[in-house]
Amino acid sequence: MTQMQESSVHSDVPIQRRYDRGRRATLALARVESWRLLRHPAVLGTLAAYLAEWVYSVAVGGNWFPVLQDESRFTQMPLLLVAAGVFLAVYLSVLRPARDAVVDVYEAAVLESWQRIVAHVLSVVPLAVIAAVGSAVRVGLAAATPSAVGSIAVVEVLTGPAVILTAGALAALAATAVRSTAAGPLILTVLGVVTVASALSATSAWRWLTLVAFEHESIPPLPHALLYRPAELHVAYLLGLTVSAALVAMVLSGLRSLRMTVAVVVVLAITLGAAAAQLRPMPTQTAQAREEARTAPADTQRCAVVEKVTYCAFPEFFDRHQQWTEVTQGIMRWLPEDRVPGRLAVRQHLWAIDGKGGTVNSAPVQGWAADDAVAGTENAVMVGTRWGNRNNADSSATIGFAAALATRLLEPQDGREPVAQLCGGRAVVALWLAAQATAETGQALRDRMSAVVAGTSVSFRPVDGVHALSVDRRGVEAALTLLERPVSEVGPKITRSWDTLTAPGLTVEQAAPLLGIQVHSPAQAEGGATGC
Repeated sequence: MTQMQESSVHSDVPIQRRYDRGRRATLALARVESWRLLRHPAVLGTLAAYLAEWVYSVAVGGNWFPVLQDESRFTQMPLLLVAAGVFLAVYLSVLRPARDAVVDVYEAAVLESWQRIVAHVLSVVPLAVIAAVGSAVRVGLAAATPSAVGSIAVVEVLTGPAVILTAGALAALAATAVRSTAAGPLILTVLGVVTVASALSATSAWRWLTLVAFEHESIPPLPHALLYRPAELHVAYLLGLTVSAALVAMVLSGLRSLRMTVAVVVVLAITLGAAAAQLRPMPTQTAQAREEARTAPADTQRCAVVEKVTYCAFPEFFDRHQQWTEVTQGIMRWLPEDRVPGRLAVRQHLWAIDGKGGTVNSAPVQGWAADDAVAGTENAVMVGTRWGNRNNADSSATIGFAAALATRLLEPQDGREPVAQLCGGRAVVALWLAAQATAETGQALRDRMSAVVAGTSVSFRPVDGVHALSVDRRGVEAALTLLERPVSEVGPKITRSWDTLTAPGLTVEQAAPLLGIQVHSPAQAEGGATGC
């Protein structure tokens, strides 16, 4: 009896030692492969491109007024390039024995084939950590910007590193299943095509089944409560996809057992469950909150009064009223004393929330006016959630608000019309006041005109999807000419001649001598026509 027990103990020791030795060897190989991965040309090249894009966006990105929940999401797309480099590098690394014709040598090593697959999958972890640090730094810099609004979405920040892990596991699976060096770039191309298709279908539900779920460019920045992005489920889906790919690759490499089969089935079930959960329709609560924010936002907003002007905004965007105040004060400094309103209101609005709301005229502006009346902010000037001039949409919103505010100050008794129209001297004065208010509004007007290819009038939209103001193009061009002159020279002229310059019938030609500029006659203007 004693001899049998001793024999059993001695037989178990080598098994445990082999297990420990295999585990240590697997981790050692993972460390070696991770170092090789970090030095792989595909990874180094994509990391360099990632850093170059980052530096470029900071250097020439224009005035930055970040919305943190959006900046959290924006960290994902640049990492797709790094994920592509990881896929290619891991794919080639798994095939290294066959490419180098040393399969027999590898088979004689202490590690099984499936253990080498585990090592290759684990080798991607350091790169995922580097990606997480990079994403955290990007969002941290955005949050440190004095003009930042919103809140950081941690799960969105973690999605990019999760994509890199998934790319490594998919590469290991593809290399194990296909065993062809030439197939790697082809598989990567297919994944790239799917990603592009996802970006082009940015309002479809199926985009959540890809690596990164894009949003439609026409959707303005939204408060976090109005976003419908199942980011937590998406990260769970990516991690499930990563583990599933790794387990299947291990099975294909020779690790076949009942326990392994059960593990694959369970993980695949979890992954499919997370994938299906992403496709659920928008919750009723979110849909109701969106509708309330679109049609009657006053009840959910915060307001502040700065020098007799009331600014109201969604809570996460409340600090944006600091930029609106700068514009308001920059415009009002040139108003005659008797024209400075005793009371003025500015309210933030949303319209094109789902990316499908087109340009509107009468609706929803009249409904907003009724909401303002109930809230005690009659005839409030509308402003959206975009700001700055980092892109055309931001520039359009910035100058749109400034132009709408200047128009309201010119016509304080007119109330809110669905679409206001400015012509002649009034157009010149309003657009100059709007553009000279701050550095952002001046650049925004130039950006807006650079985007106007033709036409006799220029539209301004302070809120995405809402056409609020139409200005005679010749008046805008005259305002741009004035903008090239010192503000201290033009401002006093407008103040002194206010009543004349803002008279309804004054033409651009009549206003030009008063302002000390020359303008083309209507016959010399584009097409010989005006927008009025």
